[in-house]
Amino acid sequence: MPNTNRLAAFTNNPFHTRDDMRKALLGLFSPLLPFFSTGSARVSLGVGGATFLEAPAELEGFARPLWGLIPLAVGGNEFPNWDLFQEGIRNGTDPDHPEFWGYCHDRDQRLVELAIIGYALAAIPEILWDPLDARTKANLTKWMSHINQVEMFDNNFWFFRVLVNMGLDRVRAGGDKETLKSDLAHIEDNGNLEGAHHRHASEKAVSRGIRQMGTL
Repeated sequence: MPNTNRLAAFTNNPFHTRDDMRKALLGLFSPLLPFFSTGSARVSLGVGGATFLEAPAELEGFARPLWGLIPLAVGGNEFPNWDLFQEGIRNGTDPDHPEFWGYCHDRDQRLVELAIIGYALAAIPEILWDPLDARTKANLTKWMSHINQVEMFDNNFWFFRVLVNMGLDRVRAGGDKETLKSDLAHIEDNGNLEGAHHRHASEKAVSRGIRQMGTL
């Protein structure tokens, strides 16, 4: 009888070794496979949750597993589904494809997912850059470079643009070094909240949240 427990990778998992972590990560990823779109650029998990448009939400479903899969690859572990991500990047960055992710706008959710792709280019270009054809590389570069033309939330989003420009620079596809320098300076000067960097909201919002918590 097939195992229908979606948390099987966590059941009795001691999380003591690298292999324990690898099994947990792959256990988290494998249930997503049936939800990849035909062109592999989107992962739709249904309605609910965060309130943003369909394309950015389905891009999030596609990109978020990479936060775990990239370190997995850097650690020398095999992963059998990199072809899905290569195809997804090809179609998701193609303006003529129906699964095109769309270019980012001011204070856009896509800025978060751009950071993950930037991280991938910086860390595992041999997997998610080198195998791409020239047209896809050009589309990806253009899609990512839009982050340098938009307004960021004044919070940890600034670090997302740092990751994008580091990734583009790593694969010699551009990257705005002046923006990278100024963003790092902005983070250093404005991102500190009582010794902790990269707050997820503006200082006013954080202060308001602290006051609200005090009324509970």
